[in-house]
Amino acid sequence: MQVTTFKRAILRPTSTRRRILAIAALGFLLGGCFDSKDAKFPLGSGTPALGEGGRFTAYSDQAEGGGYQKSESIAVKRRDSGGYEITDEKGETHVIYLQAISGGRYVLQKWDDTITRYVYLIVRITPKEVLVYNPPCEEQRDRAKLETLGVEFYSTLECRIDSVKDPAALLATVDLGEPSERLVRESQK
Repeated sequence: MQVTTFKRAILRPTSTRRRILAIAALGFLLGGCFDSKDAKFPLGSGTPALGEGGRFTAYSDQAEGGGYQKSESIAVKRRDSGGYEITDEKGETHVIYLQAISGGRYVLQKWDDTITRYVYLIVRITPKEVLVYNPPCEEQRDRAKLETLGVEFYSTLECRIDSVKDPAALLATVDLGEPSERLVRESQK
């Protein structure tokens, strides 16, 4: 089974780019080019954007051949803490938190043990699917604006947002690019 962008970022990211790419396979967990030492959004105040959760099939973007390819099914369960527990086909679990930002978007926030930092993705949610975006740090057009907001361009692949005062405003303005992952809600019987 191929590890998608979403799962890579959520599960065992080794570099920021690989972490970001990993996010996709697990569905819509987390790990992006944007990261911080401390949580930029309160962990107990996650938005219940996915309701009580459900089962999703993850599809990752494939550069070769184009389109999306099925990667795996995941179970999403709402937690009392305000987050969601994501369980993959292997039974591995991960916790994510969603925060509403402008434009009908949500920030996905998750702790990444590999780099000991929080990582951030952007998602758009409809009743039938979740589109996962991993905004590439190196492709942001207005770097001067991002630096003014407190972004540190740590490397070509990593943007540190530790000094950002308003992370919701920042993440609402970044260039998203194309979705790296699609999570399609499985029909309930």
